[in-house]
Amino acid sequence: YSDYGDFDVEITVPAEYNVWSSGVLHNAKEIYRNKYMERIEEASKSDEVIHIIDKSDRDENKITVAGVKHVWKFKASNLPDFAFIVSNKYLWDATSAKVGDKRILVNSVYNESSENFRKVTEISKKSIEYYSNIVPAIPYPYPQFTAFNGEAKGMEFPAMINDREEDEFSTLFTTTHEIAHTYFPFYVGTNEQEYGWMDEGLVSIIGISALVDFMETDEASIFPLVNKKYHAESAKLAIDIPLMVGTHSAGDFTSGFMTYVRPITAFSLLFDYMGKDKFYQAIREFTEQWKDKHPIPYDMFYAFNKVANEDLGWFWEPWFFDLGYADIAIGKIDFGTDEITINVENWGSFPIPVNLTVNYKNGETHSVNKKMDIWKSGNKSCQIIVPKGDIAEVVLDTNTPEAYYVNNILSY
Repeated sequence: YSDYGDFDVEITVPAEYNVWSSGVLHNAKEIYRNKYMERIEEASKSDEVIHIIDKSDRDENKITVAGVKHVWKFKASNLPDFAFIVSNKYLWDATSAKVGDKRILVNSVYNESSENFRKVTEISKKSIEYYSNIVPAIPYPYPQFTAFNGEAKGMEFPAMINDREEDEFSTLFTTTHEIAHTYFPFYVGTNEQEYGWMDEGLVSIIGISALVDFMETDEASIFPLVNKKYHAESAKLAIDIPLMVGTHSAGDFTSGFMTYVRPITAFSLLFDYMGKDKFYQAIREFTEQWKDKHPIPYDMFYAFNKVANEDLGWFWEPWFFDLGYADIAIGKIDFGTDEITINVENWGSFPIPVNLTVNYKNGETHSVNKKMDIWKSGNKSCQIIVPKGDIAEVVLDTNTPEAYYVNNILSY
């Protein structure tokens, strides 16, 4: 949670080592031999992946000019932090991403034994272009990017990410997610110590958007997985505490739920309520308005309220400030002369959509979908009207995030 500054960094290492960092290398010609400079130059203009250092280059070990040590000189502007990686073993691929009228050099450096990490260069290029042009539609703010293949689980840094070797889907997921951190926390300067859910929640949603774009599906195919995670953990393991308590107050186990599961679930519900276009407009406006300014949660709440054109306090308060959980249940069913009234009870107190299906004994079905503002007034029950008939079963959709599903089916 640092302020923004300019970095002028010199790193001295033995001659056979290479260094990549958050900054731009300003003395590359003093360090790299000519053929590697040519490859770097080619990659900086190319849409194709260029192998800058491959296994044969490492075996030959004549990548840098002869010497005992080299001083690597990096510069970077307007960053909250600076990171670097040093290796004499990593292979190096690179390409470039087109962002407006500029080209962003995209690097990935990895262990020779890695398999799926060899796909990270292309994934990174697509991610940078997606975030720059689609969501949040704000140009990638750094002149270059590097993904490195460390041993620990994924982690973000300004203009850099760490990915360990994972399966193909996890590699895609982690890469898109960590690059999304470019905007949260780094672009806007949110406080991860106090409100880790602000960056992880928003990053997860735009990361899912990029993910489903690459997979040629839609968000609806991923959100049920989020909801199942919420169902598996909420209100069962004594780890569900209000997000506004502050991340630093929670232990590791609890912070995992309150930093990822509960806020991602909440944002996915808001995505459903506002609609994709308005939701992403709100993210864009919040991001641009608070660039470099260290926003707090209330700033984000107000930005979403503005775009939604309503006070969303009925949503923010339970999901971000209150103890509790989401759980709706099928209540009393009244059989009228011409129609049937199904009472849906909000046992948990958090607002969620009502997606109800009635299966009749003649094989017909009737579905009713109500957005989560059906609980806006604080009511604890709502009435759903369905056609009269001989009911076999009433079902509340178990893809909706709830702590309990045992009260979601009523059979006759």
